[in-house]
Amino acid sequence: MKLEQILELEETPELKSKYFTFFLNSQPIASWLKPHPSAKVKDANGNNTAAMYMPIDKVDFLLDKIYLKSKLEVIRYSLEANSMCVHVRLHVLNPVTKEWDCNDGLGASPLQTDKDKGACDFDFLKNSSVQMALPSALSYAKKDAAEQFGRIFGRDLNKNNIATYEEPKKFENPKMTEK
Repeated sequence: MKLEQILELEETPELKSKYFTFFLNSQPIASWLKPHPSAKVKDANGNNTAAMYMPIDKVDFLLDKIYLKSKLEVIRYSLEANSMCVHVRLHVLNPVTKEWDCNDGLGASPLQTDKDKGACDFDFLKNSSVQMALPSALSYAKKDAAEQFGRIFGRDLNKNNIATYEEPKKFENPKMTEK
């Protein structure tokens, strides 16, 4: 069922919310998914394969398309070991309930050093390493928060055994008969 159809349903708010949850947990658009250049996972047969991910531009598009409004709150950013780390809170205005929902997300991205230098050898940091690592960490954190809203945002991409969602069934009230 498409989002527009769910929003036009003349059902109870509870049933509309169930349909919306079902929609959020539909499979993401396969052509949007990309193989990660370095991360590997084991497939169902135990073989190493590239982990899949959804690029941030697709996550942003879905947030804009699905929710009435969204806003990203940066809770904290810091340098941890050799990585920039970011904690965000993603707020979205639910189109069914018209209430704000939020999820926290975490992201990290390593600082780049000169070739053949240690990851924590700060004397050999690239000039733009923080400038590149901090926005990357922010994107990872935003994607992490969005994934918690449902599979359509890329949650469960690299998991083998996941529960499936069934479409809510429309139950009619039993007819009352008079004696």
